Amino acid sequence: MPAIRNKPSKPLAGTPISSSSDNQPQTPTKGWTKDQKRQLFYHVIKHGETEWKFAVDGKTGHQVRL
Repeated sequence: MPAIRNKPSKPLAGTPISSSSDNQPQTPTKGWTKDQKRQLFYHVIKHGETEWKFAVDGKTGHQVRL
């Protein structure tokens, strides 16, 4: 029976490396920056829960609705 590992010895290929900087471009796997959250907040105030594909730069309408 193989040994059970709790942590991989090195990051898996394609695994995003987290960074504390908000200046880096975000990919869907890296979450939301403070600026993107702010854009979404003001979009909902202005437009309500419509026109999601225009809500946040760098996010798709589907990502915004979830």
